[in-house]
Amino acid sequence: IYSGQTPNTLLNNNISLNHSWTNLVGNLLFWRGSTVDIWGTNTPLWSLKYEWWFYMIYPLLFGVNKKSVLISGIVVVSIFIASLFVSFPAAISFIQSVLQYLLFWWFGALLADIYTKRSTLSYSYLSAFIIILPLMAVFGERWVSNTMLSDGIWALGFFGLLNFFFFLQQKGFRLSVMKRLKWLGDCSYTLYIIHFPILVFINGIILHANGNQMPKSFIYVLLIIPFIIFISYIIHFIVEKPFTTTRK
Repeated sequence: IYSGQTPNTLLNNNISLNHSWTNLVGNLLFWRGSTVDIWGTNTPLWSLKYEWWFYMIYPLLFGVNKKSVLISGIVVVSIFIASLFVSFPAAISFIQSVLQYLLFWWFGALLADIYTKRSTLSYSYLSAFIIILPLMAVFGERWVSNTMLSDGIWALGFFGLLNFFFFLQQKGFRLSVMKRLKWLGDCSYTLYIIHFPILVFINGIILHANGNQMPKSFIYVLLIIPFIIFISYIIHFIVEKPFTTTRK
C-alpha cells in the first residue's frame, strides 16, 4: 500500500507523500487542509478535524447560549454568512470551512441543550423539520446543487428526525429497538475513530494474499463490518470507558 502499487485509489491517495515533522504535527493539531497535507492513510481525519474545532469554538458560544438560544443562533448564522464572503490567509484557510459547517453542527448542540433542559424549546415544533428528509431524498439534487448547502439542509432534516424521536419518548412511546442498540451507541465513537485504519490494514492483507487484485465478492465486506464493530466494542472498555468514568 505504501509503495502506491495497489488498485485502491482511496488508499493510495497521498499515502507515501510528505512524511515530515511539520506535516505530522499539523495533523496532530488538526490543522490539515491548508499548508498541511494528509498524513499517510489518515484521509478521514477531515471529519475529526471539524469536530475538534467545533469543540474548541463552542465554549465561546456557551455563555451566550445560556442567556438566549435565539441570540446564540443569530451569532452562528452570522458567522456562517460572514464566512461565505471573508477570505482567510492561506495558512489558516481551513478555518473558513470550519466556520461554515459550524452552523450544521450547532443543530446537534441545540438538541443537547433541549434534552438537558438548558433550553425550553419544544420537541414538537422542531420535529416539523423532519419533512425535509423525504423532500431532499426525492428532489434534493434538482433543487440544491451546492454541496455545502445540501449538507446543511440534510443536517436540518435529521435534526427534525431526532426531535421527533424525543417527542415520541416524551409522550410515553417506548422505542425498545433503540434501547436494544444502546451497546452500539456506547462504542460508536470508538467505531468512528478506528474503522478506517482497520479497513486499510485488512485491505493490505487481502491484496497481498490475492496477488494485488481487489476481491470480486462482497463477502469480505460482510465479514469485516461485524469484525470492526467487535473490535470497537472491546476497545471501548479498554480505552474509552476508563477516560469517561468518574473516579471518586
